[in-house]
Amino acid sequence: MRFVAQILALFLGLAMVSRVDADLSGDASKYAQPGTLVPVGGHVINIYCEGSGGPTVVLDSGLGDWSPAWIATQAKVASFTRVCAYDRAGYGFSRPVKKSRRLAWNGGRFVVS
Repeated sequence: MRFVAQILALFLGLAMVSRVDADLSGDASKYAQPGTLVPVGGHVINIYCEGSGGPTVVLDSGLGDWSPAWIATQAKVASFTRVCAYDRAGYGFSRPVKKSRRLAWNGGRFVVS
């Protein structure tokens, strides 16, 4: 039963990723870029920081989402410390990736290559 639930969650997640990626990442040019482009590990990503002090909180968007998904949370956290949200490579305002990512089943678990 647990395996069926995992497969169901995977398909739901993949459906959400493809929908969000199509709706947001492809249309990022319609919006004002809220951050700064910085080179990181061979990619150029968009990062937007607010607030001051420490420790710095880093907000990571998953399932193909982008940094504006954190706008309400980021504003609240910025009232007491520095907080940064970023777009993963290939999403939102970050530059596209040159190599495609693939999901594969390996040794009883899913891996991204």
